Amino acid sequence: MIVQPIVAPFRKLIPPLGGIDISPMITILILQFLGQMAAKFLP
Repeated sequence: MIVQPIVAPFRKLIPPLGGIDISPMITILILQFLGQMAAKFLP
């Protein structure tokens, strides 16, 4: 899996909820937030 190095730290912190792994969704939200902050503060 190509995204494993990015998602792995979040899988260690976020336990599965009801057997569903939500760490990829959390990772996407955090990366989108960081991208928006970078676009806002960097010229």
